[in-house]
Amino acid sequence: MEAQEIIKGLDKARADRITWDSTWEDLAYYIIPRKRGIQNKYEPGEKMQFDVYDDTAIQSNLILAAGLSGYMTNASQRWFELRARDEALMEDNEVRTFFSKCDDIIYSELAGSNFYQQIHETYIDLGSIGTATLYEEEDPTENIRFYSRPPKEIYAIENDRERIDMVYRVFEMSAYKAYKKFGADKCGEVIRKAVEETKDFGKPYDFIHYVGPRHKRNPKMLDSGNKPFFSYWVSVTDKKIVKEGGYDEFPFFVTRFYKNSNEPYGYSSGFVVFPDILMLNKMMKVYIEGAEISIYPPWLLESDSIIGTLDLRAAALNYQRQPLSQGQAAQSLAPKVNGQIALDFIQRTEGNIKAAYFTDLFLMLTQNNNMTATEVIERTQEKMLMLGPVLGRLQSELLSPLLKRTFNILLRRGKLPKVPEKLTDAEYDIVYVSPLAKAQRAVQAKDTNTFMAVVGQMATMKQDVLDNINSDKMVDKLSKIYSIDPDMINDPDTVQAIREDRARAMQMEQRMQMMERAIAMGGQAQKGAKDGAEAKAVATR
Repeated sequence: MEAQEIIKGLDKARADRITWDSTWEDLAYYIIPRKRGIQNKYEPGEKMQFDVYDDTAIQSNLILAAGLSGYMTNASQRWFELRARDEALMEDNEVRTFFSKCDDIIYSELAGSNFYQQIHETYIDLGSIGTATLYEEEDPTENIRFYSRPPKEIYAIENDRERIDMVYRVFEMSAYKAYKKFGADKCGEVIRKAVEETKDFGKPYDFIHYVGPRHKRNPKMLDSGNKPFFSYWVSVTDKKIVKEGGYDEFPFFVTRFYKNSNEPYGYSSGFVVFPDILMLNKMMKVYIEGAEISIYPPWLLESDSIIGTLDLRAAALNYQRQPLSQGQAAQSLAPKVNGQIALDFIQRTEGNIKAAYFTDLFLMLTQNNNMTATEVIERTQEKMLMLGPVLGRLQSELLSPLLKRTFNILLRRGKLPKVPEKLTDAEYDIVYVSPLAKAQRAVQAKDTNTFMAVVGQMATMKQDVLDNINSDKMVDKLSKIYSIDPDMINDPDTVQAIREDRARAMQMEQRMQMMERAIAMGGQAQKGAKDGAEAKAVATR
């Protein structure tokens, strides 16, 4: 592949995204100002404009990102588990031990990397722009490293399954960084001269990182040129490929908040309520101006005539020929308005924006950490119905491929324990056990709990009704819904042994009771015979 071919493909992808750029620029301006510049170029640290008067959308997006970080991918608690797809395999102690150790190692690697910092930044992009990208790199020293790529850098291509499997990343890199990354022989003549001759180390240059599926390869070969995904780094200035390689898994995880079919980019909560965001910004400007005039009203003073036009700015002075009321040297022109009406309308609009960002859900979870499972079900069911599709897409497009790539990287590097023979050809699944995932499954358990409560009431009248319940399957089902640690649940062999021991103990107890009754009855018979003999002896005297 030639550099010109890659640049030509990028130009086509850039043309396909041009309509999105305008929308993203507006969304970033009002929701995530520090990432504005998708169309217009801003220098790092450049002062922002001052015509944004309300930060409800900005704060709501931060709450959404913090909520997803805290309740979906929290660094201080477990949020996923690896399990064999075949449930029968999970009953094997060796298999359970293998997956448990893998979980511990992956958690340790994620915590030791920059994952949790970068995933939070990814959530911020997702809530504001609607499309977010996280890149995972196989690091020579840290094993894994992550980078949240700004939306403006990513040009995504969907496959026939509407999954992103091809990406053009366009970015700037200083001459010195490029020189160090690609080497003096490969970085390009322009960059080499900038570093070695002109010493212009900080001058930025444009680069392209192009990654996609390799359709022609030899799977038996282990070199980078035969990996499932190709990788090309291109210097736009020199129109030269400066690095070529490959990946075993697609390293870019592109996720969308909401998505239309046949569209590669997503829609955010901010897009849904963007009219409210604009309206609230305008309303706040008017409200601020009205408050200023109420505190510093314009004044009316005497003169031969009004000089110029009537000035209604705060603390303005206006002169008129007509005398003021007797004894007045000046008269206030404060407008008579009902500020409460404006405030109610502002609060209503703020509520619309906050609802779109699920702030009430995340704040409720924060303020009610001691809620029972029943309370969680009742208070989160409606919100989960709305948030459910978003969480499902996050898991399938971002977290699952990320965890599978992490698992494979660590496995290739020998960081994971030896795979048991029983799992050689077996598939594994990722089960999410975060508070949000548990809350969703708790909603599923509501019908089961209701059913069992009704059956319990019926059993008070007729005990035989309990014979219809398979208690073992019920416990197994509920343990999965509530993500109970498998080590806390006895395996079927242990359960059978416990029941057999209990049955033997009950048999022994019954035998002892029968023996005690027999002895008691024998004693009573002997006593009766003795009493009879004594009575007979008395009668014969």
